[in-house]
Amino acid sequence: MKLAKSFVLVALLAFSSELIAQTPPPAATKPAFNSDWAYCTALTVSERFQTLYLPHALALMDAEKKLRDNASSAPILESLSKLPGVKSTVIADNRISPPNNIAQDIAKLEEALLNEARLFKTFRSPMMHKLLGGKCMWERIKAGDKKLDVIAHGFYPVQNDNTKKVVVAVVLDKAWFLPQIPTIMDSLARENTQLLFWGPSPTNSLWAQTLGIVAGKDTLWWQGPKDVTVECVQVLWPFESIEIHSHLHNIQK
Repeated sequence: MKLAKSFVLVALLAFSSELIAQTPPPAATKPAFNSDWAYCTALTVSERFQTLYLPHALALMDAEKKLRDNASSAPILESLSKLPGVKSTVIADNRISPPNNIAQDIAKLEEALLNEARLFKTFRSPMMHKLLGGKCMWERIKAGDKKLDVIAHGFYPVQNDNTKKVVVAVVLDKAWFLPQIPTIMDSLARENTQLLFWGPSPTNSLWAQTLGIVAGKDTLWWQGPKDVTVECVQVLWPFESIEIHSHLHNIQK
């Protein structure tokens, strides 16, 4: 009996030691609240801006149907080029040899798109089955000496043949996107529950929310205290160079 008790005591001490070793000290533990709030806020903002590109994603999906029906590429490209905020369009098809007079940048863009494995993966996560960010991907592709922001949709045109690949893509115009940021953010700040809940209020004496959209050194939109150290920064897709800056702190501290 004494031997059994000793064994149990040793086991408990070993378990306690392992648990303590796996638990970070209190000084190294950051409260999760602020980061969770920031992540939810960033998703709220990003999703609103992504809706600007729903017509583009729908057009890319429609282009796949037409190409599967052996439609000509020219009218598809012309139709895509009429979408707002589009610089150029491309259909990369490794079944067809590119023409000799194709521009070098376009040729490199087509090659880069066809080599982007992520465009042809089958994802298990339901998040990756969304129209945008799933069936149609945001990509930053290098073509020649330029990096281009694109929305791309890749597919296999021949059943059970993964060597044949097609990508339909539109190159995005950042100059079209930027001027829309202040108006959309003003609207979100007035109407969206997530932003309003923590936003400036005469009746709020507990929390101060800082939220801003920054592109490089330019602040495109800002709400809340500016004299804070912003801890949370997320990309505002589809442009990696535009960031959502957010911070939430307790006023009474």
